[in-house]
Amino acid sequence: MIKVLALALAFVTIAGGSGAASAAVPSQRVARSRAITYSAPAGARPVGRLSNQDPFRAVLPDGRIVSPLGSNTVVGSNALGMALSPDGRYAVISNDDGRASSSLSSFDGGVAGGMSLAVVDTAAMHTVSQYRASGVSFFIGVVALRDPADPAQTLVLASDGPHGMVRIFDLTSDGRLVPDRVPAVAIAGPLDADFADFHRSFPSTLVASADGRSVYVVNNVADTVVTIDVPTRALSGPPIPVGFFPLAAALAGRRLLVANEGLLRYARLPAPTDAPPFATPPSDLLHASSLSVLSLDAQPTPGLSAVPMDRTPDGLRNVGSAHPAAIAPTPDGAYAFVAMAGVDRIATVALGARPHVVGGVELRLFDHGPYGTQPDALALSRDGRRLYVAMAGLNAVAVLDAHDPLHLHRMGLIPTGWYPSALALANDDKTLYVLNTKGFGQDRGIVWSTLEKIDLANVNLVESTRAALADTRSDVPAPHNPIVPQTLLDGPSKVIKHVIFVVQEEKTYDAMLGDYGVGDPSFLKFGESVTPNLHALAKRYGLAVNMFADADDSAAAYQFIAGGIASTYTQRMTLVRAGRLAVADESQDPEDYPRAGYIFDNLARHGMSYRDYGGLLQVAGYDRGRYLLDVPAPRSLADHVDLKFPGWNPAVGDEERAREFARDFGALAAAGRAPAFAYVWLPGDRTGTPDAVAAGDRALGMIVEAVSHSPVWRQTAIFIFPNDAQGNADHLDPSRIYAVVVSPYAKHAYLGRRHLSTVSILKTAEELLGLPALSLGDLLASDMSDFFSSRPTFAPFVAVR
Repeated sequence: MIKVLALALAFVTIAGGSGAASAAVPSQRVARSRAITYSAPAGARPVGRLSNQDPFRAVLPDGRIVSPLGSNTVVGSNALGMALSPDGRYAVISNDDGRASSSLSSFDGGVAGGMSLAVVDTAAMHTVSQYRASGVSFFIGVVALRDPADPAQTLVLASDGPHGMVRIFDLTSDGRLVPDRVPAVAIAGPLDADFADFHRSFPSTLVASADGRSVYVVNNVADTVVTIDVPTRALSGPPIPVGFFPLAAALAGRRLLVANEGLLRYARLPAPTDAPPFATPPSDLLHASSLSVLSLDAQPTPGLSAVPMDRTPDGLRNVGSAHPAAIAPTPDGAYAFVAMAGVDRIATVALGARPHVVGGVELRLFDHGPYGTQPDALALSRDGRRLYVAMAGLNAVAVLDAHDPLHLHRMGLIPTGWYPSALALANDDKTLYVLNTKGFGQDRGIVWSTLEKIDLANVNLVESTRAALADTRSDVPAPHNPIVPQTLLDGPSKVIKHVIFVVQEEKTYDAMLGDYGVGDPSFLKFGESVTPNLHALAKRYGLAVNMFADADDSAAAYQFIAGGIASTYTQRMTLVRAGRLAVADESQDPEDYPRAGYIFDNLARHGMSYRDYGGLLQVAGYDRGRYLLDVPAPRSLADHVDLKFPGWNPAVGDEERAREFARDFGALAAAGRAPAFAYVWLPGDRTGTPDAVAAGDRALGMIVEAVSHSPVWRQTAIFIFPNDAQGNADHLDPSRIYAVVVSPYAKHAYLGRRHLSTVSILKTAEELLGLPALSLGDLLASDMSDFFSSRPTFAPFVAVR
């Protein structure tokens, strides 16, 4: 097994816990001193591979580095589920990318993107087959078991969430998947007319019984569990209700444990409304952020109890849920470990007559620091002494000593690929398989998932922990900066009192500015004739030319922009949302909130003013300006939203939005009540047509002109940037975007060449306003302090008409 030495690394000293390592990593309290601040380790390097000899070692969009150990192979895109065949010869991977794709990996020309099941030869670490079929989708759940009727045959069952099915395949000896004699079992949704699942079940996690005769299906949208009788390939017994939006599940003896990540049950409104409710989800400790415990022996109906895993969010300090995201019962069934992805914790639940939480361990990176390590998958050794935890927010696996389930101890970290989301141990516990949902970044326009095989006997935890931490953050001196203070001890900026985000839609740097700065004109789609205002602002003020989007889709992008992080629930659901509800949403529901919330919540906690123009209001059930479901928007936005500002509606142009912003913001500024922070969303150019982009550019010019002629211009910084880069090309990387920093204190004609990401903008806003970091994402990002000068130029901007 792993060589455990006396580690001199602070991961294991978090939150007062004990372990083999000690304080080489500073706490956040140290990070707030004038001596140290944090930045991403990329420096000025762009996104991309770092070595031809090790193609899986790469710089990521967020400026971190991945250096996965062991053997690695590409398996598909948005891989979320994994199962080992009973003999360990194959790993079956569920690829859950709902975007149509015909792209092939340059690493392995036989691996395509999109929805598929991939079969990997675990000895050769090569994808030997990939099952794809028209009209067939997949989502997380996959199990491989021996057919009870023919033990020589391996069956694979996989969830097809979008179609409400569980697909059944035969796994051939050469690693191919062939539809079974009964190719699918339909899973019906509830028929409650008030329930906003629109009769969808959305099967997700699958759990097989020890004898392989039953497979339990967790229905994420229906809030139920059903049982498939494997010999007959048919449903057995009625659906069993559990909590809200259940996802993870595991068997502990004759009890099925189900983790409920949701916060409330969505319902249809009697009539559409023009605004969502601004509220905290109601308290329901047994169904929200809870653990359902189902006794499989009770007759005639299985018994059900629930364990509260979190307190009800208060909407101010605890905004998002704890997100119980994975479960690992101990071999004797006495305890279960639950990964709490939203609060960086492993909770230990005693599974006696009255199941309840009895212990656990903190997995925050810094003592009392912000959340963001995101433990989202577990694997427990067969003797119960080692617990492996996928840390999606650290690109690492944490190794815990679990011999005493009530007192877990941190031992160290093992580097992985980008965003580990599933783990599996070989039958002998000597090999750990890690499924990395985002792998190493984009290649041929797709973020490829990878499977990582780690020989645990060859892991030196001293070296691997150092490597994992070095790839995560850099400690840098924090010089005194009167314009952009880089520590909380310096307080807010002495000169900039107002920050405005102007968020555009999904464009790469080259698509918009390929004719200027560090661009390639051959990729230009909307040049200066279409976007004269963007070009004028980029040439006059500061332009980020080495910036990358933290997300490759809009749903997660909004979370990074406002919260510095996207919850594990968001990351899992974002590419399959079109199949979940009749009205599509953009990941702005209570289940998507980070624990500390968004910049609006940060401002509210510190008694500062803010105004929202269209941001974070596209909750489930939103349809072109109308709200069909009772899903609340963040409570912190109540009375802070300009409800006259149009949200996403293709019938409304961005110029109308700009006029409303100018009216509302202008009135506030004239009255001496301009907010410290404003979020302005310009979604009209989402269609990507030249006319829509030109209209968006005219709106941008109108907004900057209005602010620069307002009484607060001398104290303002405006950040202009797209939410993500999808659908466009760039000569550096498909994730490259741009940001323009507009302010009297912005350096003129400045090209910022440091590696930056979307979250860098949030971090810089927090520094200007004197706010603490919301998450590890913004704490460890590189900031944009170099874009500012102490020599202001107050001339206003005149829009190009």
